[in-house]
Amino acid sequence: MRFPSASTLPRIWKILSPILVGIGLMVVFALMAGFAGGACHCVSPVAVFFPYTAIARGALSWESIGDVLFILQYPVYALTIARARGSNWKALALLILLAFHIAAVVLALRVYQHG
Repeated sequence: MRFPSASTLPRIWKILSPILVGIGLMVVFALMAGFAGGACHCVSPVAVFFPYTAIARGALSWESIGDVLFILQYPVYALTIARARGSNWKALALLILLAFHIAAVVLALRVYQHG
């Protein structure tokens, strides 16, 4: 079995660290959505924090895909921002992700409002 050399470890860490940050964010936001959803007895907090999951589960009844999207959403966000080169590209990536997230939240809330 070969172990990664010292030169490959920084490259591995550049990919692994944003994924771990994204997993941490997913856990924090899942707890926040759970507590907020328990307080209002509604699904709105889940739709706000995890809109792609809400759309897949609510509108399309794709529970398995919704579960995958739940796990991957924030690691993909973190990896996208981390892999952008330069502060201008990172800011642009953040704005694009934010725009898509907000659009998905609006769609997810409409799905549950009319569903």
